[in-house]
Amino acid sequence: MSDLKILLVDDEKDTIDKYAKHLKRKYTNVYSSYDGLDAYKIYKEISPDVLVLDIHLPTMDGIDILRRIRKNDLDTKIIMITAHSEDHLKNKAVALGANSYLIKPVSRYELKEALSLVDKVI
Repeated sequence: MSDLKILLVDDEKDTIDKYAKHLKRKYTNVYSSYDGLDAYKIYKEISPDVLVLDIHLPTMDGIDILRRIRKNDLDTKIIMITAHSEDHLKNKAVALGANSYLIKPVSRYELKEALSLVDKVI
Protein backbone atom coordinates (compact mmCIF):
# COMPACT_ATOMS: atom_id res chain seq x y z
CA MET A 1 0.00 0.00 0.00
CA SER A 2 1.19 3.46 -0.86
CA ASP A 3 0.72 6.34 1.56
CA LEU A 4 0.31 8.80 -1.31
CA LYS A 5 -2.58 11.21 -0.58
CA ILE A 6 -4.99 11.42 -3.51
CA LEU A 7 -7.91 13.83 -3.83
CA LEU A 8 -10.51 12.84 -6.46
CA VAL A 9 -12.74 15.67 -7.68
CA ASP A 10 -15.63 15.10 -10.06
CA ASP A 11 -19.27 16.18 -10.08
CA GLU A 12 -20.38 12.67 -11.04
CA LYS A 13 -20.79 10.56 -7.90
CA ASP A 14 -20.64 7.29 -9.83
CA THR A 15 -17.31 8.28 -11.36
CA ILE A 16 -15.82 9.18 -7.97
CA ASP A 17 -17.15 5.99 -6.37
CA LYS A 18 -15.72 3.83 -9.17
CA TYR A 19 -12.26 5.44 -9.04
CA ALA A 20 -12.14 5.60 -5.23
CA LYS A 21 -13.04 1.92 -4.84
CA HIS A 22 -10.33 0.96 -7.31
CA LEU A 23 -7.65 3.28 -5.87
CA LYS A 24 -8.24 2.25 -2.26
CA ARG A 25 -6.81 -1.14 -3.17
CA LYS A 26 -3.37 0.44 -3.59
CA TYR A 27 -3.51 3.79 -1.80
CA THR A 28 -4.46 4.24 1.86
CA ASN A 29 -5.31 7.95 1.67
CA VAL A 30 -8.02 8.55 -0.94
CA TYR A 31 -10.30 11.57 -0.49
CA SER A 32 -13.11 12.81 -2.70
CA SER A 33 -15.27 15.81 -3.46
CA TYR A 34 -18.10 16.59 -5.88
CA ASP A 35 -17.87 20.39 -5.63
CA GLY A 36 -15.15 22.89 -6.60
CA LEU A 37 -15.12 25.05 -3.45
CA ASP A 38 -15.29 21.98 -1.23
CA ALA A 39 -12.43 20.38 -3.16
CA TYR A 40 -10.26 23.47 -2.78
CA LYS A 41 -10.99 23.52 0.97
CA ILE A 42 -10.03 19.84 1.27
CA TYR A 43 -6.88 20.50 -0.78
CA LYS A 44 -5.81 23.21 1.68
CA GLU A 45 -6.56 20.97 4.69
CA ILE A 46 -4.85 17.76 3.60
CA SER A 47 -2.18 18.91 1.10
CA PRO A 48 -2.63 15.94 -1.24
CA ASP A 49 0.25 14.59 -3.27
CA VAL A 50 -2.04 14.11 -6.28
CA LEU A 51 -5.24 15.80 -7.36
CA VAL A 52 -7.43 14.04 -9.94
CA LEU A 53 -9.54 16.94 -11.12
CA ASP A 54 -12.50 17.31 -13.45
CA ILE A 55 -12.92 20.63 -15.27
CA HIS A 56 -16.66 21.21 -14.96
CA LEU A 57 -17.68 21.32 -11.31
CA PRO A 58 -20.31 23.14 -9.28
CA THR A 59 -19.25 26.38 -7.49
CA MET A 60 -15.70 26.53 -8.95
CA ASP A 61 -14.40 24.83 -12.07
CA GLY A 62 -11.27 22.72 -12.28
CA ILE A 63 -9.33 25.32 -14.27
CA ASP A 64 -9.89 27.88 -11.49
CA ILE A 65 -8.81 25.35 -8.88
CA LEU A 66 -5.70 24.54 -10.92
CA ARG A 67 -4.91 28.25 -11.29
CA ARG A 68 -5.28 28.88 -7.53
CA ILE A 69 -3.14 25.90 -6.59
CA ARG A 70 -0.34 26.76 -8.99
CA LYS A 71 -0.01 30.30 -7.58
CA ASN A 72 1.70 28.83 -4.50
CA ASP A 73 2.17 25.13 -5.13
CA LEU A 74 4.16 23.62 -7.95
CA ASP A 75 4.66 20.28 -6.20
CA THR A 76 1.17 18.77 -6.07
CA LYS A 77 0.68 16.61 -9.13
CA ILE A 78 -2.55 17.35 -10.98
CA ILE A 79 -4.25 14.95 -13.37
CA MET A 80 -7.13 16.59 -15.24
CA ILE A 81 -10.00 14.32 -16.27
CA THR A 82 -12.70 15.72 -18.48
CA ALA A 83 -15.22 14.94 -21.16
CA HIS A 84 -13.94 17.94 -23.11
CA SER A 85 -11.32 17.21 -25.72
CA GLU A 86 -11.10 20.75 -27.07
CA ASP A 87 -7.51 21.83 -27.62
CA HIS A 88 -8.00 25.23 -25.98
CA LEU A 89 -8.99 23.61 -22.65
CA LYS A 90 -6.15 21.10 -22.79
CA ASN A 91 -3.67 23.86 -23.70
CA LYS A 92 -4.94 26.06 -20.87
CA ALA A 93 -4.67 23.23 -18.33
CA VAL A 94 -1.16 22.30 -19.45
CA ALA A 95 -0.06 25.97 -19.48
CA LEU A 96 -1.32 26.30 -15.90
CA GLY A 97 0.70 23.27 -14.83
CA ALA A 98 -1.47 20.17 -15.17
CA ASN A 99 0.74 17.09 -15.20
CA SER A 100 -1.66 15.00 -17.26
CA TYR A 101 -4.91 15.48 -19.19
CA LEU A 102 -7.20 12.50 -19.68
CA ILE A 103 -10.39 12.45 -21.77
CA LYS A 104 -13.46 10.71 -20.31
CA PRO A 105 -14.41 8.03 -20.22
CA VAL A 106 -11.17 7.29 -18.37
CA SER A 107 -10.66 3.62 -17.68
CA ARG A 108 -9.27 2.46 -14.37
CA TYR A 109 -6.20 1.31 -16.31
CA GLU A 110 -5.62 4.81 -17.78
CA LEU A 111 -5.98 6.39 -14.36
CA LYS A 112 -3.66 3.79 -12.85
CA GLU A 113 -1.06 4.50 -15.53
CA ALA A 114 -1.27 8.28 -14.98
CA LEU A 115 -0.91 7.78 -11.22
CA SER A 116 2.01 5.39 -11.71
CA LEU A 117 3.88 8.03 -13.70
CA VAL A 118 3.16 10.65 -11.05
CA ASP A 119 4.04 8.27 -8.20
CA LYS A 120 7.48 7.69 -9.73
CA VAL A 121 8.13 11.44 -9.80
CA ILE A 122 7.12 11.97 -6.18
